[in-house]
Amino acid sequence: MNISTFDVTPLVSDPTLFAEWYEKMPAWRRRRIDSMKHESGKALSLGVGVLLHKELLEMGIEEPDEVSMNEFEKPFYKEHPEIHFSLSHSGTMAMCAISDKPVGCDVERQRQRDLDIAKRFFAKEEYELIKSQPTEQEQTSMFFRIWTLKESFVKCIGTGLSTPLNEFSIIPEQEIITLNQIISNSEYSFVELNLDDGYKYSVCVKTN
Repeated sequence: MNISTFDVTPLVSDPTLFAEWYEKMPAWRRRRIDSMKHESGKALSLGVGVLLHKELLEMGIEEPDEVSMNEFEKPFYKEHPEIHFSLSHSGTMAMCAISDKPVGCDVERQRQRDLDIAKRFFAKEEYELIKSQPTEQEQTSMFFRIWTLKESFVKCIGTGLSTPLNEFSIIPEQEIITLNQIISNSEYSFVELNLDDGYKYSVCVKTN
């Protein structure tokens, strides 16, 4: 599995660089970029495309011009069933995870969050874990840690947010991450990136 990240700020500030990378994008990615209303959104959409393009290039694979979608609109390549990928972006950061097994990734910029959101949308034990953190900063950190882990899981299983986030729980304790779920019979593992840049990054991959 390969995980890559990219700060898209140069794509916003340098129109020439944006245009150069845009020309390299497949048709489906260009449509995504063009559908974005704001320049920041276009840069983020291009950014995830750049990461995927580079990963495929390193694997010696010519990027297909189109993708297929599952019923929950998760993209995949019919021509390459051996390749699984996931894309995410937030703030100015883009993220890509690519694997030979189903994979999901999520990045979120950390900002102040209302604990009522966790109480409403997370599992009870997750909310209690967030609430138990001794400082507001640690509560925020734990909120986004759990959020990205949960997002990466539902993206890995291919359902996205059509699966309610309170139907399963993910409890991170130091280096041990415990997943409690009855949605899938498969097993999953998680990877977190700690880049100390104000973002949380999580990846989930199917292990069997």
